[in-house]
Amino acid sequence: MQTANHGTNRSRHTDRIGAEAAALRRAIPRFTRGAWGLYAAQEMGAGEVVWALSGETSRTPTRTSIRVGPGVHVEDTIGIRMNHACRPSVRISGRDVVALRDLAVGDELTFDYRDTESPVSHPFVCGCCGRMIESA
Repeated sequence: MQTANHGTNRSRHTDRIGAEAAALRRAIPRFTRGAWGLYAAQEMGAGEVVWALSGETSRTPTRTSIRVGPGVHVEDTIGIRMNHACRPSVRISGRDVVALRDLAVGDELTFDYRDTESPVSHPFVCGCCGRMIESA
């Protein structure tokens, strides 16, 4: 006999797989230059939603979570590969990842962690400016 909870878990799993498939049509994780990154799989215009973040949420930030609202952090299986940049190509608006400029196939999708992560759960030295990235 199937419980309501089991059906709900199956529905969440199906929803997550659908969201991941939609994201992967637009953003491809790739290991290059010794690190993971996320790259545009198709051309997108400035202001266009690249994909909507989905996944498990928590009130506690982690090294790979993305803050989508006050006290709400999501572990998006695609978004965990998105790197920081001081001059990013996308921004986080709620759960939407939005292009800041026109993007060509192969452009790296990056966001400024300081825009959403305050404080940054795991501070680091920025590869583009050499400064410590800690908080906004």
